[in-house]
Amino acid sequence: MKTFFKSRQYQGLLSLTIGTLITGFLWVWLSPYVECYVNEGLCVYYVERNSNFFVADFLYAFLMFLLGVLIGLMYKKSWWQSGIWFQLGVAAYTILLSLLVALSGQFIRPLTLINDLRADAGLELRTLGAIFILPAVIQVIITITGLTRGDESKQGVSDE
Repeated sequence: MKTFFKSRQYQGLLSLTIGTLITGFLWVWLSPYVECYVNEGLCVYYVERNSNFFVADFLYAFLMFLLGVLIGLMYKKSWWQSGIWFQLGVAAYTILLSLLVALSGQFIRPLTLINDLRADAGLELRTLGAIFILPAVIQVIITITGLTRGDESKQGVSDE
């Protein structure tokens, strides 16, 4: 029985990693480009263009929320039975994955010059608190489903 939970844990971590990669590529692909004016090698933004930053941040948060709900619902029982140390490890791992996705926007879509005066700004996550959405959603789903099941989850009763 213990090896079954270990294999489910590894399957969950693998699906979490693949899901985060797919989510990251969706974020980079769907996020709007933000134009800026180049002044002494730096981008200068204007107020009317900042709405695109909001759209990119919201898209990141929304995609991470959906991934958290999907992963949390898929593996809620096996992660609840794994114990607190595994859940803390998953939380740390998802923070790392979220941070890597947020930082990869600069590498995949860096600042590109259109001409001498205009450029497309690099994709960056400006709301850094959004990196905690994925681990928070997963942990909330694990906790709620564990609390609603009560002692049933500790007895090894399977609903699958």
